[in-house]
Amino acid sequence: MSSANAMYTSAKRPAITDYAAVPGSNKRHRKIHISNTDSNVVPHIFSSKELPTIQVPQDLALRAESMRKGFSTGAVIAVRLVDFQVATDATYRFMPNLNMILGNNGSGKSTIITALFLLFQGRIADLQHKTYGEFVRYGCKKSIISVIIQGKAIDGGDHNPCIAAVLTASESDGLRSRDRVPPQWYIDGLPISTNELESFIERYNIRVNNLCQFLPQFRVAAFSSESKIQRLISTEEAVGYKGMLDDHRSLSQIDNELSDITADLEDGDKLISRLTLRRNELEERITAVEETLAYQEQLTFLENVYTLMEHRDIQNTLDSLNVEYTKAEADLKAVADEQKVALELVANIRREIESGEREMRKKYASKSRAVEEAKDIFTDHKTTKTNLENVLQNIENTESELIVLESQMNDASKQQLQAQVEEKDIRLKLESISNPEFNELSDRIQEVNQQIIDKESVIGSLNDQKDTRNSEMERVVEKIRQKSVQLKQLQNREASGRDISKIKTVLQSEGDEIERGINFVKENAHKFKKPIIYPAIASVSITDKRVLPMFSTVVSIAQLKKFVCQTSEDQVLLTRLCGERPDINIQTVHLFGKSNGIDANNIQKLKEQGFDGVLSDILKGPEPMLDFLNSLQLNCLPYALNPITDEVRAKIRSHDTLNEYVDSKMHYKISKSRYGRKQVTETSNPLEKASRISEFMMEVDYKPEISALESQILRFKEDHAEFKKSSIKIDEELSIIQTELSQLKEERRSIKQALQEESTLKFKLKTLQKKKKNLDRKLETSRADQLLKIEFLKQQGYNLQKSLKSITKNKLPKDVLENTFLIGLEKQRDEIIIKDKYNKVKVIQESIKLRKESLKKTYLDAKQRRDDFVKEHEEDYTNFDASVKWLDDNNMREKAEEVMEKHSYEDLKKEVGKRKYKLQLADEPTVNIDMLRIQLKDVITNLEDAQNRQQLNASRKHDLTVRIKETRLKWESALLEIEKKISSEFSNMFASFGCKGRVEVSKDDINAVGTWGIDIFVSFRKNEKESPLTRQRQSGGERAVSTAVYLLALQQLANVPFRVLDEINQGMDEHNERRTLEFFVKYACENSTSGTAQQYFLVSPKLITKLPTHKKMNITFVTSSAAVGDTDRLIPSTESELQRSMLQEEAAEDHEDD
Repeated sequence: MSSANAMYTSAKRPAITDYAAVPGSNKRHRKIHISNTDSNVVPHIFSSKELPTIQVPQDLALRAESMRKGFSTGAVIAVRLVDFQVATDATYRFMPNLNMILGNNGSGKSTIITALFLLFQGRIADLQHKTYGEFVRYGCKKSIISVIIQGKAIDGGDHNPCIAAVLTASESDGLRSRDRVPPQWYIDGLPISTNELESFIERYNIRVNNLCQFLPQFRVAAFSSESKIQRLISTEEAVGYKGMLDDHRSLSQIDNELSDITADLEDGDKLISRLTLRRNELEERITAVEETLAYQEQLTFLENVYTLMEHRDIQNTLDSLNVEYTKAEADLKAVADEQKVALELVANIRREIESGEREMRKKYASKSRAVEEAKDIFTDHKTTKTNLENVLQNIENTESELIVLESQMNDASKQQLQAQVEEKDIRLKLESISNPEFNELSDRIQEVNQQIIDKESVIGSLNDQKDTRNSEMERVVEKIRQKSVQLKQLQNREASGRDISKIKTVLQSEGDEIERGINFVKENAHKFKKPIIYPAIASVSITDKRVLPMFSTVVSIAQLKKFVCQTSEDQVLLTRLCGERPDINIQTVHLFGKSNGIDANNIQKLKEQGFDGVLSDILKGPEPMLDFLNSLQLNCLPYALNPITDEVRAKIRSHDTLNEYVDSKMHYKISKSRYGRKQVTETSNPLEKASRISEFMMEVDYKPEISALESQILRFKEDHAEFKKSSIKIDEELSIIQTELSQLKEERRSIKQALQEESTLKFKLKTLQKKKKNLDRKLETSRADQLLKIEFLKQQGYNLQKSLKSITKNKLPKDVLENTFLIGLEKQRDEIIIKDKYNKVKVIQESIKLRKESLKKTYLDAKQRRDDFVKEHEEDYTNFDASVKWLDDNNMREKAEEVMEKHSYEDLKKEVGKRKYKLQLADEPTVNIDMLRIQLKDVITNLEDAQNRQQLNASRKHDLTVRIKETRLKWESALLEIEKKISSEFSNMFASFGCKGRVEVSKDDINAVGTWGIDIFVSFRKNEKESPLTRQRQSGGERAVSTAVYLLALQQLANVPFRVLDEINQGMDEHNERRTLEFFVKYACENSTSGTAQQYFLVSPKLITKLPTHKKMNITFVTSSAAVGDTDRLIPSTESELQRSMLQEEAAEDHEDD
């Protein structure tokens, strides 16, 4: 085998030891380049003044010169690598069209791509390196990359510029100062700065950081897994107008700002609403507090007036106690005066007694001698003497009895005097408490008792009514709460639901295209054989919102926007009609049939396993549209509202007819591993906005139900207000009745006390009267006994006189005897008189003493009652002083006097009680009104600030809306034009594969361009609908084919000098790889315009056999072995040898094919 363009190293031609990877073909004119990147020659490290250049043999140089016009401006002509990664010194030559770089893993294929990537300012972080020095070959200090590209104005004779870079290795001695030495850049041997290099690269429109132009191996997966938003950005960067990406970012930023401002406006409206409500609430509360404070001030005034009236009654009682005390004190002083008089009388009586005793002793001194003489005479007579002694003894006994009787009489007199004093006191007390109404107290207390019983019965009845009202109020409040919850739920449903009449608004949220499409279909409805079914988003609803997450997991918004044609002719006609109208761009689908689904028996088994049904059960809409949705396997996918447990998963694995199911917002697929075990794998994530199908199409009118609930709530609130009023009225009645009951009980207590005191005094008076009567009887008895004894003594004296007469008849003269007897009687009489005087003195003293003690006790009792009363009412006096001060401070003393004159104490007491109770029932408590005013001021300030912010945000939103309008029109028009061109190229290219495909701009949110992206829809099988390109739906090979075709379609719009695809065929099966490479060869080698080729680099470790080749196709084998043999036999020296070698190789391959 020979080669027309072989690569040379700076040392010697490399040998080839591995030729098995060269693909065979029946095509002629193959160009095969062989390079060895591991030469034994020690490379020459050039200084910055001696930049390496690419040395090309003369024959190759002439051939390259003859082919120069085939290169596009900026295309890579040759690359030289010195001590770069695995390359020691290698030069690579390329062709204008398709360049295939082959070699084993680790041979250095990607080294070429990495060198191009670094030289044209690729991001080093994408290579998972930190410094340029890491790319220098191990053991070397410097590395050189040199590239020749096609220059501009080729026909004018401009040369092809050479761009080079010298990389310095990182130091290994631990010093970090040179670890990040930047490369030195050169153009045509002249050093340049990084900015100058970037400017040079930009002039040639080389963008290696754009995946649409440069797709190295390490970024293939990144491109395949790019989101639609990232894909749009890459496409804009590659084929958009200058500044398009900046416009996109600006629009996205403005959209975000508008979204933030809109959210701020909504939050501001809510805040203003809350602040307004708070302001009104505070104003109402302040008004209520002010009214309460005014009401409280009136109550305070009445309480102070009540205190004055109460003090007046207290003062009257104290005055009566003072009168009683003063009277007792005067009586005590009068007794003291009487005692002085009595003492003087006693002194006089004592003097009289002393004078009488002296006179009696003088009087009876001479008579005593006569008596003695008589006694001496009688002594002689024993009998007379004995009789006389007996008489004397009787006289003495009588005298002793008289003394005892006198003592008893004195004691009786004392008791009688004491009883008279107590009787007098009791009568005074009875007189003090007696009044005209006292006779009716017994009847009155029975009447009061009956009234108390009646009031307590009324209170019990009112409390029962109050409890009933409270229970009814609680039930009404509970009903209000329940109805409010139901109203809130209905309002939420009404807010989330939409009527069919609002379909235009609904469709505008998804874009004007669907709206125009529906109107267009309506206009042309007569042209179709069967009615065109509007998209599912406009014709289908979901009956169970709980299944929305499961539904959105397996159905995309793209499927919901498709028009369903019931016949293939209608689809062709609709497509043709849309083609005639550039403003109409709708998606159609031909309904071939519907899925068989799961039979009823299996559905029952699924429910036994833990599922709730299949997804098609929740759909409601036109039958053809339901058939279309069922063709997406919705009637074969069971769903579970509750999470699937491991036990249920085990049952699912054993269910042979079940392959897929959805659970907890995830889509699961059952598959067998290569070891034969069943396993459950997650195959998709929830898709965006699929739930719109239900949110927009709920055809339920909640207004009547909401109106009914609002009426019920209003009625319940009126009932609650009525109950509250009646409860307040009951409380007021209770307060009044309780006040009256307290007054009745107080009156009953005072009446009982008065009756008890009267009864006690009467009983005591009766006892004293009885005692006095007994004393009088005793005194009378004592007097009678005294008289009897006196008579007895007289009789005894008379008998004694007779005895004495008989005894002394002969002894003494008669007159002596009589005188002697009379002297004795006179003496006894005188002694009795003296004793009477003594007794009188004692009686006077005892009487004065008893009265003094009684009056002193009365005085002390009066003093104690007065002192106790004063002590008991000390707080009342303090309150009185405070009330007087408050009234004086508030200039209300005269008003208080007027109130006291017009109203009684009891009326004022009732009024104060009523007002206190009403104040307790007041809705607004007495809080710090100054704090409320401060809060109101803060709320008003915050409200003004919020209103000012709203005005600023509204102005800002208007400015942004005006600013975004012109830019968006320009950007969106360019984007739609790019979409149309790319989709057309992509569809045509995919059609050459026998497949279907298209590209469209995804507008998830029509107002947020930051969410827009590019969706690639592909279909690899016949009768299969086009589906988005995702790792969940397509295999790796299918994604690789789709990626490659998209890149090729993009190249028709991207003005870039070359494209790189590194190992794009990895992951493809043989079928996909073959048709992809066949398409690449045909497209890259034959698709050229104006004689200018489109340069491609395709890197792969191996290729399948018997691939077609082209005369413009360049194949480069890269090896890294020092044992590679001599390649002279593969590189003919003349053109005839080249042709002969190629013919021999083709003959050998034909023989092998036979």
